[in-house]
Amino acid sequence: MKRTWNTSAVPMVLGLAGGIVGVPFATRFSGLLAGISNIGTGSARLAGVYSFLMLAGSLMGILFALLSKKRPMTSCAGFILSAAMVGVTLGSFHALTLTITLLFFFAAVVCLMQRRTQLLHLMSCLKGVLSKKREAPIETQHAAGAK
Repeated sequence: MKRTWNTSAVPMVLGLAGGIVGVPFATRFSGLLAGISNIGTGSARLAGVYSFLMLAGSLMGILFALLSKKRPMTSCAGFILSAAMVGVTLGSFHALTLTITLLFFFAAVVCLMQRRTQLLHLMSCLKGVLSKKREAPIETQHAAGAK
């Protein structure tokens, strides 16, 4: 019988929270940056790049949050990539980008740790099976008891 693991819903919740907060923020992000800095071609281009990275990272976070129950290791890598994409925008010095980055990073850590827990449990089960001594067959036990 195949054992199914109960994966935690925490990475899904953290990833969805980061993505749901990040997508609307990314659509307004370029306007926020343009209002803070002087309007110029360089700052407008930078605001566009930051907005694109924030939007792409948030959408990827939502995608990997939905995959986190079925494929926790793939989601772990995806959350790390999403955290890196959103983390690049930390240069804007906005607290919400730090919050979204931390949500994705914590989701990746939880995905990684639940997989590690499964592997440790499997290794302890294998160790228990391999360390058991083989008992004598039933016929031999009955013959030894009859003496």
